[in-house]
Amino acid sequence: MVYTVMMIARKQKKKNREEIRDEEEHREEEVKKQKNLEKKKQKNLERKKQKNLERKKQKNLERKKQKNLEKKKQKNLERKNQKNLERKKQKNLERKKQKEEVEELREEEVEKLREEEVEELREEEVEKLREEEVEELREEEVEELREEEVE
Repeated sequence: MVYTVMMIARKQKKKNREEIRDEEEHREEEVKKQKNLEKKKQKNLERKKQKNLERKKQKNLERKKQKNLEKKKQKNLERKNQKNLERKKQKNLERKKQKEEVEELREEEVEKLREEEVEELREEEVEKLREEEVEELREEEVEELREEEVE
């Protein structure tokens, strides 16, 4: 009977050791699972951080591109406005020049007309003087003829 009790005790010990070993293995597996889970979480977190960083970089790049595009547009607009302004100035200068030339031509024409008018007036005056002279001469002749008749 002692043998049986000892055998049972041995079997029980063996069984206990196996249970303890199984529990330890189970605990180790749980710890491994937990570690793997933590690693996965960490990896996912790192992936998320990397993606966010990439997204931020991309957004910044897009913003810079947009800003540069706006700057280019602004410069082109300023250049275009400057060219238009220069063209307008040039046109205004040409118009002013043309007006001055037209005004000069008018003044010359007016001066020419005045000179012609003065010349006509002189001619008329000369003609008038001639006519008066001729009239005076006639009157003198008539006067002389009367005097001769009277004599």
